[in-house]
Amino acid sequence: MLFCEVEMLVLCKDKNSELKMIQQDILLLLNEKFCIPSAIAYETNEEDFETAIPLTSCEMAYLLYFIESKFDFKFTKTDIDDPHIYTINGLTQIIERHRNRC
Repeated sequence: MLFCEVEMLVLCKDKNSELKMIQQDILLLLNEKFCIPSAIAYETNEEDFETAIPLTSCEMAYLLYFIESKFDFKFTKTDIDDPHIYTINGLTQIIERHRNRC
C-alpha cells in the first residue's frame, strides 16, 4: 500500500470517528434534554423528528440552541432550510461543516 493510500485511510478513519462522536453528542442531548432514549433516536435516524421523534417546534428550537452552545457555532438560514436538519445524520453533517470552517 502506498503512503498516500495509508494517509487517506487514516484521514477517513479520523473523520468517521469524529462523525460518530458528534452523533453520540446529539443522541445524548436528546436523551438528557428531552428524555428520548438514544436507542429510539438512533433507530429513527433517517426519518425526520416530526414523525419519528415528536418534538414540538419549541423543543426543536431548544435542540438547535443546545447544539449551537455545545459546538460553538450559529446555524445559518441555509442550515435551517435544509430538510436534512431533521435527522441525526443531517444534523451531524451540518455540525461537521461548521467545525471544518474554523
